[in-house]
Amino acid sequence: MGTNKPEEKLEGQPTSKRPARLRMMTSLGLADGMGAEIGVFKGEFSAELLREVGVKKLFMIDPWENFDDPGLKSSWYHSSAKNNMIDIYKHVKEEFAAETASGQATIIRGGFEDACAEIADDELDFAYIDGDHRFEAVLHDLTLAAPKVKTGGFLIVDDYSVTGWWRDGVVAAMSTFLGRNPNNWMIVRCVGHQVAIKRLQ
Repeated sequence: MGTNKPEEKLEGQPTSKRPARLRMMTSLGLADGMGAEIGVFKGEFSAELLREVGVKKLFMIDPWENFDDPGLKSSWYHSSAKNNMIDIYKHVKEEFAAETASGQATIIRGGFEDACAEIADDELDFAYIDGDHRFEAVLHDLTLAAPKVKTGGFLIVDDYSVTGWWRDGVVAAMSTFLGRNPNNWMIVRCVGHQVAIKRLQ
């Protein structure tokens, strides 16, 4: 009898999730949709959404900042990490210059609260949440993004697991959000460590 062994990975860092991400987004039928990605980093998933999934409009939201917060010490964006977020931000702007010029993409340097003025309520087909993975931050993003997603649209969280530096932050935040909104949202799909919930009303 075979065993399912987890893919080897560095402590506190997610495994390669490209196939799972693409399966999730394509299975939800989001081609030609409008969405927001919270937590862009180098823009690898943004490129997949725009160029492979085929979303017609994407808000790319990320602070692109190195933080001194000790709670983020094991994250990619802590000040001790080797990722220079200013350089990464410049790279993202260059990489998606054509999409921003055409209006297919809007790059917003900040948190989701900084994007709220540019996104109308009930406008998005999806919001993909992959920013700060701590409980308060994930719950904050879910709460702010929820009214921006139209009925029948999706909130999708990444890294729904307890194996990373964030411990149960993502899992607990999703459970709390669903507990507070039992009649409005329902889990509809789980692919890898990606979980999608659908707005019912």
